[in-house]
Amino acid sequence: PELLNKPRIVALSKIDLLPPDMLNEWLAGVRRSFPEDVDVLPISAVAHLRLDALKEKLWAVVEKANETA
Repeated sequence: PELLNKPRIVALSKIDLLPPDMLNEWLAGVRRSFPEDVDVLPISAVAHLRLDALKEKLWAVVEKANETA
C-alpha cells in the first residue's frame, strides 16, 4: 500500500512498432487505464524516440524527492 503514495511513471516501450497514425489513439486508450496522477510516456529505445522526455521526467521526480527529504 505504501507504494501507491510514491510517484509513478509508466514507460511504454516499442512505440516504433506502431503505425504513426495509430500512436495517439492507442496512447489515449492506455492513459485511460491509469489514474490521472500517473505519467504515461511512450518511448522506443531502439529508435531513440522520446528518451529525453523520460530522462527529464525521472530527474524531476528525483529532484522533488530530494527537496522533500
